[in-house]
Amino acid sequence: LDGGLQVVERLQGLLEQAAHDCAIEAVGMQVGFKVMDQAHGMDSLLSWAYGALEGMYTGVDGELDGVVGVGAGVSGGPLVGYKWVWDNFLIDLALGGQYLALRAEATDGDDTETATDGEFAFNLNFNIGAAF
Repeated sequence: LDGGLQVVERLQGLLEQAAHDCAIEAVGMQVGFKVMDQAHGMDSLLSWAYGALEGMYTGVDGELDGVVGVGAGVSGGPLVGYKWVWDNFLIDLALGGQYLALRAEATDGDDTETATDGEFAFNLNFNIGAAF
């Protein structure tokens, strides 16, 4: 999905390897607008180019060897894409850029460490599914 989610997936993988519980929450939204319709000879095929703004929040918390960690990240930015719909089958391909902002904190009860980071990253969305 995006760089922030990749970080969370890596953290979840590390916690799962250690057989500890981890809670992950993620919510996102995309608001788009149609730029161009494409006419086709087949009645069941629809396609169009679009532009959009996308945002996402991801949070993770867990414990490993007595250290409790909490992390959160937000990402957002523009993208352009193209959608194809056949009957109820959908393919969506989009490319854009996003700014990622991450914050994490870990404590063992005595010491607490906090880290923050932010950077720009490219975003590639590829979706296959059903359209209703």
